Amino acid sequence: MVFFLLDTINEIYGRKHARNVILIGSLSLLFASLFIYLSINLSSIDQGSGEHYNFVFSNLPYLFVINALCLLLADGINNSIYSRMKLYSNGNFLLLRCLISIVFGQFLYSVIWILLFFGAELGWRELLGYVFSNYLFKLLYSFFVCIPLTFSTVIFIRYFFFNRAVIR
Repeated sequence: MVFFLLDTINEIYGRKHARNVILIGSLSLLFASLFIYLSINLSSIDQGSGEHYNFVFSNLPYLFVINALCLLLADGINNSIYSRMKLYSNGNFLLLRCLISIVFGQFLYSVIWILLFFGAELGWRELLGYVFSNYLFKLLYSFFVCIPLTFSTVIFIRYFFFNRAVIR
């Protein structure tokens, strides 16, 4: 869904605003990671519940740091490709811009996330299988949910807030 939001922000407000959303999102994930890490390392009154709490939340700080990195890199690439295509196409071909930027952004996101989160635990064959299945799921989800949602949202915003429903 982040790609949908970024493409919509980029289309309506421009690349700089979308880049700011990426930076704010990454910083938010890093702060959440820090506070979860700190809360895991606090002493617990009840030793039994502390173990359960640590079991549930122990991987979250690392997962949030990985997602912050993915957000910076993959969403940054998605944003850059989208805005360059918007410039070169004179604002035309919204669906094509969404499609191409998502294809590259989702691939990079899948590779970074899978390699960093599972890289030490799995062999290359399993890692490639995870990357491929994760990427395929994200592409299908993007094609059937995110791209139509981006298109509809851009039309809605342009029509109701800017009084121009032109999509090229």
